Amino acid sequence: MDNSVLVFPTVWRVVGTTLSIELTSSLACGPEYYVIRDRIKNTCLSIYGTWSLEPSQQEQSTQFIAEHRFDSIESARKAVNRLQAQ
Repeated sequence: MDNSVLVFPTVWRVVGTTLSIELTSSLACGPEYYVIRDRIKNTCLSIYGTWSLEPSQQEQSTQFIAEHRFDSIESARKAVNRLQAQ
């Protein structure tokens, strides 16, 4: 019997920045999605490229989640690349 544990990353640090891409989940957005956070400023990036203070999980509206979450790691990485190109 194989008792190995499946382990996968849930946080990716963007080298040379205070940014991270984090895998998370919510009943409002489906099983999993990605959020880009600035760990120092306590902000998260919207799909429009703007930063917002992140309310506590209980205070996040469906609209906030839809505008501040990415549906794939690739779309989150592209958003970070756009930030770094500015």
